[in-house]
Amino acid sequence: MEYKKTKLFGVLFMSLFFSKLYAGSKGSELCIINQYSQPITIKRVDFNPSDWENKNTQIRDNFQGKTVLEGERVCSHLELNKSFWSNDVSGPYTMYVETGNDDLLKFSTNQNLAFNSGPFTKSISLNQASAPGDSVFLVGSEERLSIYIRAAKPDNTNWMEQLINQNPNLLLNQLIMPATHDSGVYQSSIRFSDNPSISEVVVSSVARKHPEWYFTNDLNITEQLRAGVRFFDVRVGMFNGKEMALFHQNYDWGHGYGVSFNQFLEEMESFITTEGKNEVIFLYLAHAETNESSSSTIKAIDKKEMISTLKSKLDPYFYKQEDGDSLRKVTLSELKGKIVPLLNKRELGTYIDSKDGLWGYVGYPNISPENYTIYDKYSETASPKTLVTDQNNKLENFGGLDNYYWFLYSFTLTGEAGILDIRSLAARANYILPEQIHKMSQSEMKKANIISYDFVNAWQNKQIIDLNFD
Repeated sequence: MEYKKTKLFGVLFMSLFFSKLYAGSKGSELCIINQYSQPITIKRVDFNPSDWENKNTQIRDNFQGKTVLEGERVCSHLELNKSFWSNDVSGPYTMYVETGNDDLLKFSTNQNLAFNSGPFTKSISLNQASAPGDSVFLVGSEERLSIYIRAAKPDNTNWMEQLINQNPNLLLNQLIMPATHDSGVYQSSIRFSDNPSISEVVVSSVARKHPEWYFTNDLNITEQLRAGVRFFDVRVGMFNGKEMALFHQNYDWGHGYGVSFNQFLEEMESFITTEGKNEVIFLYLAHAETNESSSSTIKAIDKKEMISTLKSKLDPYFYKQEDGDSLRKVTLSELKGKIVPLLNKRELGTYIDSKDGLWGYVGYPNISPENYTIYDKYSETASPKTLVTDQNNKLENFGGLDNYYWFLYSFTLTGEAGILDIRSLAARANYILPEQIHKMSQSEMKKANIISYDFVNAWQNKQIIDLNFD
């Protein structure tokens, strides 16, 4: 009997050893998103079956042979074997993707990137030198690996000039443009007050350790302009109580500040006088840190000083009318080479004057034909499913072109306990956005005038811009 037990143990041990010490599996999601401007086909997937649960061929079965139309995606849940000793997983594979112009993109990666401790983005090297750079771009977050297949980086510097040449009588309510959320708070600009007020001491000490809770973009202002952004979310506050700067407020943890207001305006001037001289830029001054909107512990901006600074930097480029009270009947071509500040009537109403080129707007829910109105109602959710349902319902009820107001499609998620990192939130939402824009292009859903999302890029912006040229 003793011999039989030993033999049985030996058989079990050898079985474990030769089955790569299988210790259960770990699930993740893989999505392939097409931003190539043409259909793509996943021709082949090379992989080792022993890396996957029960030697499964799911990565081949769910992806190989699939054709993905522009703006669409194919996704699948995948189970990787855990290591018996460490619970680590590894699932390398190579994909061969054929594009609509017969280019073959061959690349290799590992599904275990989906389990990185924090979100990441990176370009992946291709196995052939002839393919354009940035053809394959990875975004990993929260057990999902999103792989964007992209054409060569588009040049969106002069897209409005092209649109004006094609349709000089285009009214603003027929315009569609990409927008940034909290435009002036990007990764290289983030900073926190050196002298927080008493009530901010604790929250500021926490916030300093987590700048990722605040910055909403990788691109600086000039890079955003070159990427095609023409609608900027401008929130002006007081950094250290003495310098006007753009900010992003986290209601639980205080303020994070970005680029100075002066630098922001200087970059606008530089663009509109050089490479963007035939473009139009809209500055959406929606959430100034005023006495009415700020807590008593945060020094509010001086509204008069803010407007004075705005005018001193950009006045020559403002669009002015003697008796204008609305932009509703203004064509895009009339605004060529101009910067249009849109002031919130509730906070900055006393400074609105068309003769000075300072235009007002009324935001949701005060929609009125008498005022230039922007329907801007974000979803306040960390759930991408809820975001899509909520924004698409609003779009169906209030969106479309040719209204007496602009509809802002707010495709941004709001942090909650356990997920405050904006890059992670953007990864949750952005892989879904191309499909929504594709549906707009196919008239499967209404179009929006302004499409705002975090961590903008030239490829996604190009898909939005192309809605104007359908």
